Amino acid sequence: MIKVLSWILVFCIALYFFGIMGLVFISPSLIPNMITAVMVLAFISGGLLLILLIRERIK
Repeated sequence: MIKVLSWILVFCIALYFFGIMGLVFISPSLIPNMITAVMVLAFISGGLLLILLIRERIK
């Protein structure tokens, strides 16, 4: 589970940079929607990853 959440976080970071740099040329109106979705997914994944790592450390 930790590997999956880590990869989701890496994917969100990559999408964030693609959204800022790539969508400017395609459609600037899509940037806020994409950035919001990526940030929500990154916060959820980051929170769950933090909980799992703390839980594993306590064991």
